[in-house]
Amino acid sequence: MKLQRRLASSEVMAICAVFHLSGYRTFKWFYQKLVLKNYHKFFPNIVSYNHFVELMPYTALPMVFFAHPRCGEYTGISFTGFTTIDVCDI
Repeated sequence: MKLQRRLASSEVMAICAVFHLSGYRTFKWFYQKLVLKNYHKFFPNIVSYNHFVELMPYTALPMVFFAHPRCGEYTGISFTGFTTIDVCDI
């Protein structure tokens, strides 16, 4: 009988936080190319990508409680800056 691997909620949250800081464009590429290949020493019970995606909704609310106090004070003033990036010169 094969033991079922499990990740703690804190581990799922940590992987999600690292993804947002990583610069990868898609989570699937990040998880399959970086986490599954290089993070075994940090997460010995690492699960497949499909199973990880199933675990993510269970950590949404704890992630909000973790992130909310770190957002800073709302001042009522918001701005967004846009600059163009030239990809090719036609």
